[in-house]
Amino acid sequence: MEVAVVAKAMSNLASDMRRYGEDWMRFPDLIKIDREEAITNVERSFESLLEGFHKVFDILKMEQDFNLKEDPIFHISIALRNAHHHRNNSLFEFFFRSVFMDKKLDGYYFIFYGTPVTGHDLHMTHPVLLSDIRKRYDPALHSEFLDKRLKDKDLFKKVYTSLGFNNIDKFVRLAKLNDEQIYFDLAPVIVYSLVRLWRYVDAKGLN
Repeated sequence: MEVAVVAKAMSNLASDMRRYGEDWMRFPDLIKIDREEAITNVERSFESLLEGFHKVFDILKMEQDFNLKEDPIFHISIALRNAHHHRNNSLFEFFFRSVFMDKKLDGYYFIFYGTPVTGHDLHMTHPVLLSDIRKRYDPALHSEFLDKRLKDKDLFKKVYTSLGFNNIDKFVRLAKLNDEQIYFDLAPVIVYSLVRLWRYVDAKGLN
């Protein structure tokens, strides 16, 4: 593998990460002036970040010791990128678009669930409906939105355990909520996967 190819892809990914962070820094002030631009900027930079992440993954995935896809959280990050890339469904709408632009959520209150990333203080967030993740990746639901190209049919079971979705389900039952009130933050999941990718590249001396 050419080191220069990996280094270029990682440099582009670093730029995507920077733009995403910068769009979030501008978000609180910009949304007071222009909601559409503020929300669209964050959505687009998030998708660019997913694309940059996937490009590096495509370069490295044939390496014999590349086993990150065995990590269910890393694997779901790749699957989420594919869902955003192909856009053949209406899933994963950004929470802020639902609230400020589509006005879908008037009169609701919401529960946000995220996972901490050790050593990283995140100032960005990307909440989507938890039910959308289920519809896309849980075969038990028999959803029309199920990702039929997903090779690992047990991925959702692994993610369910790794991300503590069982705790969410218990809370939802006790609080008598419905699935449309539970939002899951994708940002920590993606950052976790980026950290793992970066550490692999550094360990291989490819960056």
